[in-house]
Amino acid sequence: MKLIEIVSTNVRYFRKSAGLTQEALAAKSYLSSDYLSRLERGEENISIVSLEKIAKALKVDSFRLLIPDVHKKIVHISNKPTSNGK
Repeated sequence: MKLIEIVSTNVRYFRKSAGLTQEALAAKSYLSSDYLSRLERGEENISIVSLEKIAKALKVDSFRLLIPDVHKKIVHISNKPTSNGK
């Protein structure tokens, strides 16, 4: 799967999970709804700046928008040491 397809799928997944329309996400991310529509269809490239804006608006870490099949995976990132100190 191409990265643009991964990003478009994940943006759509997290947007719908948050109960947002494209218009609502556009307002929260300061991007146009037309841009988000093209992005979700895989017709638009995304910059790192736009990726960060969308992630912030969706309240997810930016890297989650880059993980293939993220909706099928549980990804936990923690800075806390494990019980054995590692």
